[in-house]
Amino acid sequence: MTALMKGYQHILAMVGESITRLSTPDEPSILTFWAGPGGGKTTFLNIVRDKYAGDTLLLSGPWDFRSSPPEVLASQVLTAVRDAPDESKKLVLLDNLDELLHTGDGEPFFAFERQVLCELVRRGDTLIIVTSRAPLVQWRDYEVRISARNLHIPPLRREDVAEWARERQLDPDQAFEISLGHPQVLAWLQEQPNLPPEEIDWKVADLFLNGLSEKTRQLAEVASLFPVFDLAVLRPVLSAEDTESFYSEYVERLEELIRKGLVFWDGEVGAYRFRESTVRRLLARGVLHRDPEQFRRIHQVAAGYYQHEAQRAAYLHRSLVSALYHTAQAHLGKGEEAGKVCIHWIENTLGMWLGAPWEKVLWAWETGAGDEATREELQALLGPAAFERITRLLESAAQAAAPIIQQVQEVNR
Repeated sequence: MTALMKGYQHILAMVGESITRLSTPDEPSILTFWAGPGGGKTTFLNIVRDKYAGDTLLLSGPWDFRSSPPEVLASQVLTAVRDAPDESKKLVLLDNLDELLHTGDGEPFFAFERQVLCELVRRGDTLIIVTSRAPLVQWRDYEVRISARNLHIPPLRREDVAEWARERQLDPDQAFEISLGHPQVLAWLQEQPNLPPEEIDWKVADLFLNGLSEKTRQLAEVASLFPVFDLAVLRPVLSAEDTESFYSEYVERLEELIRKGLVFWDGEVGAYRFRESTVRRLLARGVLHRDPEQFRRIHQVAAGYYQHEAQRAAYLHRSLVSALYHTAQAHLGKGEEAGKVCIHWIENTLGMWLGAPWEKVLWAWETGAGDEATREELQALLGPAAFERITRLLESAAQAAAPIIQQVQEVNR
């Protein structure tokens, strides 16, 4: 628990700040901490409970919406808060509240919002801590909606996993490489330190893809190889014909993944992506282990697609990171070759990018298209020297284009 406590310190601090600022205008009174299956949600709530047990505020819960009827929990929550002294601050812990959204047509969720959350929010003396498998944005009541914040429970950092491993006399580097900091994988390793890679892959697929149709599971595994993706790139990867039936069929499968909480449409990058990079990478590793040739083929096709897309300078910010990522993955295991191939491609293509929106391009490169984990993975694939070389090439191109862009802007005024 020590390593988990340290790993969660920054989000625990958010709880403390929200308790302190409770009743302050514009401060949240509902904090939804979300993560996928096995992501540490219940563990986090228990840590919050233990931290504030015996504090001056009244603590109620955790109440688990997977284990009791919502109407029973609604009554218990309201009774606990109403019976508490008026002068005390209240902390209410609700585990797996999103379960109500998947009950029937989701009406139990909105009933709980109307009957319980609206009253607690309007009291002004209660902080509600919620866990969910995905961000909760479905609120219907205006006051509830503006009082709610979504916060991701991140995987454990390498240093936290190292401490966890040392406590159990396991190899720290191996523990991180196997788990990528995911709490559930660490729990499996704690039970079976010598768990074979193929067994871990099977457990990962079962954990995240359980309940999906077979075709949707296959799509999820292919999509896990992509930091971002859309149907246009999936079509050549899946060797499918460009027909209306293809798009309608795969839209249905994507909607199933969205309902599962695995993927979402990221409007900032104009593509779908996994909600959690760690989940994506764990699934992708399973594809690599089961069929390395398919893994390489998919990345080769995707690299060709995104390199072609990158010829359109105006949309370079939406294709550059993917072009380099898939090119590097297609040369996985070949030492420094991935970095050299990517540098060569950049040098040969720079001349086509004069009119690129360089501010957006540099943002995409520096942030891994909005995902720090993708940036770290890309840096590891390319190697530090190649990554830095590409950064310098892009920055130099942006500087060279700046005067021309300014001249064009002046002419258009």
